[in-house]
Amino acid sequence: MCIFCEKAKEELAGGLTAEQKKQAEGCAKLQESRVRTTILTGFLGAGKTTFLNFVLKSLGHGQRIAVVQNEFGSVSIDDQLMLVEKSAAEVVVMPNGCLCCRVRGDLVEALQNLARRSDVLTAADAPATSSAPVAARIDSLIIECSGLSEVLPVAQTFFADPFVQASFKLDSVVCVCDASNFELLEAGPGGQVEGTAGPDVAKLLREQLALSDVCLLNKCDLIDSSQRDRVSARLRSVNPAIKVVPCRHGKVNLGQVLK
Repeated sequence: MCIFCEKAKEELAGGLTAEQKKQAEGCAKLQESRVRTTILTGFLGAGKTTFLNFVLKSLGHGQRIAVVQNEFGSVSIDDQLMLVEKSAAEVVVMPNGCLCCRVRGDLVEALQNLARRSDVLTAADAPATSSAPVAARIDSLIIECSGLSEVLPVAQTFFADPFVQASFKLDSVVCVCDASNFELLEAGPGGQVEGTAGPDVAKLLREQLALSDVCLLNKCDLIDSSQRDRVSARLRSVNPAIKVVPCRHGKVNLGQVLK
């Protein structure tokens, strides 16, 4: 039993100490009840949403995956995967039973809205003022970050906010990289390669990789094997612990990427 088990959620509104948060992570009941979450990051045009569409189309296992998008990129989540009707809360129910919450605002509020539309919150936990219908429980959550956003603030949300920590568990961070343009954008450690997109972009790419567990090296059909090996080596020099998974068009063995 942990502080989340023993106290009502409204009592946690004032926040928890760092030690309380650490102790709560060891609660077996909490580990079993939380929704497993993957953060999907990567620079603009790398293929994040293409990969996300592949994930949603590949759900032959009956799992219900919720998706939170905080930016509309050049590729949107395939409308064929969604019903035409959209709720006022911007939560889209897909034919395969998944949920998509397209938001531009605060992540904590988005997660609260998503939880209230499924039974992540029990009837006793849900606010009495909420009129949203309760759907079946979601099995996992994918948060697609903006191509220009940092990963750290998103990851910190899972430990900084009591509600999020009690309801969701950060499982992994997946970074999608454009194999054909990575060297041009990242520029390498010296930053002297001609044609780079600038130090700010290079720094952002390295930060996204440094916090990731898996790198989906996309668009490998546009490069030869020697360039692929060179890029893979550079990825591992930025993050020696990262798992590099080459792919084309965002299609990959999901067992290698998602837990």
